[in-house]
Amino acid sequence: MHELVVSMLTVLSKEGLFKNDSVWFTAYYVYNTVWNLSDASLLCAQCLGEAGMVKLCAANIAHGPYRENMKQKNVAFLIKASLSILHNLSKAPSNRHFYRQEAVEAKIQPYAQGCDDNDNDAYLKAITMMTLAYILDEEEDRVDSGDTSIKENGETINMTTEKSTVEYIIGLLKDAQQSTDRRSQGLSCAELAQGLGRLAVNDHNKSRILQAGALPLLTSMLQQDGLLEEQEAATQAIWNLAFDSTVRQHLAVDKACVEALEKLTHSKEQSIRTAAKGALWVGQKQSRSTRTSVASSSVASSSTSGGSSRGPSRSWSRGSSTGSGQLPHIMLSYQWAAQKVVLKVRDLLVTAGYRVWVDVDCMYGSTLQSMAEAVENAEVILVCISERYKESPNCRTEAEYAYQCRKSIIPLMMDKYYQPNGWLGMIMGTKYYVDLSGRHSFSDQAQKLLREISDIGSAALLEEPVFEFEDASTTMLNNPRNHTVSPRPQTLQSPRQSTSSPRRHVSTPRHQMPSPLPESPSPTQPAHVREWSKENVQQWLEHANLSHLRKSLKDFDGSLLAQLHTLRQEAPDFFYTSLRQDLCIQHLVDILKLTAAMDKIL
Repeated sequence: MHELVVSMLTVLSKEGLFKNDSVWFTAYYVYNTVWNLSDASLLCAQCLGEAGMVKLCAANIAHGPYRENMKQKNVAFLIKASLSILHNLSKAPSNRHFYRQEAVEAKIQPYAQGCDDNDNDAYLKAITMMTLAYILDEEEDRVDSGDTSIKENGETINMTTEKSTVEYIIGLLKDAQQSTDRRSQGLSCAELAQGLGRLAVNDHNKSRILQAGALPLLTSMLQQDGLLEEQEAATQAIWNLAFDSTVRQHLAVDKACVEALEKLTHSKEQSIRTAAKGALWVGQKQSRSTRTSVASSSVASSSTSGGSSRGPSRSWSRGSSTGSGQLPHIMLSYQWAAQKVVLKVRDLLVTAGYRVWVDVDCMYGSTLQSMAEAVENAEVILVCISERYKESPNCRTEAEYAYQCRKSIIPLMMDKYYQPNGWLGMIMGTKYYVDLSGRHSFSDQAQKLLREISDIGSAALLEEPVFEFEDASTTMLNNPRNHTVSPRPQTLQSPRQSTSSPRRHVSTPRHQMPSPLPESPSPTQPAHVREWSKENVQQWLEHANLSHLRKSLKDFDGSLLAQLHTLRQEAPDFFYTSLRQDLCIQHLVDILKLTAAMDKIL
């Protein structure tokens, strides 16, 4: 549907939007509809971006004849609609790469130079500034370097810096708070605070926002009882700001702001409670003593709130039914939009025999205390990086605490267009990442992930490594830890769960549940194939009905067997030649059986 809309507008543009009334009226109503829909739904905005709406609107605002005839009513509407749609679409993080592709930052600049005395120019300037707040990257700040102009089609364009964007939006916010409808240039206080919150994601903007006088304005919004949208936008903005040490110093002495945040930790809206607790947590710089006090209030408010939930967020699930908070585990840190892939990773790890903490229900219920315990007891933390992850103060709180605790981090790339930058780029550094963005097959990347984890995550295994051979029909997973049965992931309730608090879940393999051991004896070997001795390999051959190949592989231990498997993947011709000439395995059936058996354990 979205592709059809964009295709229709593209065809009309090629014909000439102002060719006749029939063409223009059709275009007018379609643009008006797209404007409203993209404002009402972030998902719709994302789909329109993917369908090519960014490119179309960028072409409209950059078209010379349109810019030269802004006094004409229909042209003015087209530019106004195009800029407004670009603003709406910029709120979807997955659309940002389209803005970079179309150089929207440069094309939008002329509208940021408008005159505030003219109502239409003032609106275009305001909506342009808000769009810039969402699309400017951290590397694109030119204030410090002094480079504030670029060449576009031979024309020198003065670039609007982030500093001037910050100051302009704060000015609009001040005007909006003084107006009866709490709007300025058509933008609400909540929208303007959201723009500031987005600018505050970039660390170099935090002190600018503070110096421009935003904190008292945001504090005033916190105190607006009943205006929930404003309270949520303000708490999110303060949470983002609090990652800066200078801001934290101001918060420490700003009694009104701290008291307002503490009051909002008991808000009836879970999203506001979460943001307020997060802002206090970061504002107190995650010290052990203050962490405990804020986390305790989090638990208390959670139990009195009836466990209600509004919208998706992030939480953590248990990896063991008893005392799991004290047991080593693998923790998945992610932004809720990546949940589908994350749950596949969870199932992969659970089946491999690891204890896993992961969000199951996408609820707001997780307390700061449970987050801290999850991080502190994690053997490995898988950070699912994306543009959305970088922009989430919730995710940053968790990732920075993991970094502060010096935890082993394995990045999982979830966004094929995103290159880690800013605070997330600093934490990731030059770490090798597993690409789960869809550019490569999940199974191939899953094997890489399991190999990475096997080197550092052994303490998160549910029990001492046990390898039990089964009949040839038994399916064994291609991973570093192979079990008798390929267990299906199972979710259990935590004993601490109550009807008034959010659910906690346990991810654990079925065979780890209390149950009688198999009556029939079976050889027990190290679970990690690379740790096998020569005797282990001989026993494996026997149980794979390949005992007649024991002589050929008499010098092979687990490490050599793994290298043989790698040789098959990297140099198949040499692999098969070596089987025949060096190992004297001549028959095709034997070769097929051996490779099939190796596939089951490696």
